[in-house]
Amino acid sequence: MKLLQNLKTCILLALSVVVFASCSDNDPPQIPPMARVAIFNAYSPITSTQVRLNDLAGIAIPYGEARGFFEFPTVSGQTFTFLNQTTNQVIVDRAALRLELERFYTGIVYGNTIPGKFILLNDTALQNPSTNPRIRFLNLAEGVQAVDLFIGNEKVESLSNRAPEVQANAGEIERFILSNRAAGASDIAVRDLQGNTLATLSAYNFSAGRHYSVMLVGDAAFNSESPNIADRPKALRVMIFLH
Repeated sequence: MKLLQNLKTCILLALSVVVFASCSDNDPPQIPPMARVAIFNAYSPITSTQVRLNDLAGIAIPYGEARGFFEFPTVSGQTFTFLNQTTNQVIVDRAALRLELERFYTGIVYGNTIPGKFILLNDTALQNPSTNPRIRFLNLAEGVQAVDLFIGNEKVESLSNRAPEVQANAGEIERFILSNRAAGASDIAVRDLQGNTLATLSAYNFSAGRHYSVMLVGDAAFNSESPNIADRPKALRVMIFLH
């Protein structure tokens, strides 16, 4: 009887090992905590900008587009360098990244000079039961001063009188607010403080509950109807980055 009981115990132990090993083989690999950064290219003088992580060969990002996520299991000592991929001229040299694990960020390269500018924003989701879109507004344009944001014909007071952005103000401008307008198509306009319209985006379709960065980009020295086709993309325009 004792022998039979020992045999049962051995069988149960062996079965446990087999089941445990089977589960271990099928479990997905553990992903370490990471900081994740998406990069948006708003640098207007050239059609494409190359981004390098810690001086390693990187990827090209066309003007007005985003790439990501760049993932960082280690957050100390990380940098981005941006270059003109045609000439290898450095636009932004080793921009230091202040990151925390398990957070999402948006980095934006912008400006019209050498050196260019870079800003890093913490993308913290706005927790609210409303299905209205979440928005923030960034003034990344050249040749303009403070501007106001209009969605529909309504001025967004808390996102208006917005001076050109600098990294020192990132903590203030990175926060999303709840839009007063429900999801759906809305016209977007950016005006100077005298009421002159600088740029528009018609009938942009906002989705319910999503987060958006609305950006004024480009250079006031250029015109979207310029006879020089290469200059047209450099004009002031409204761009949207959907998070």
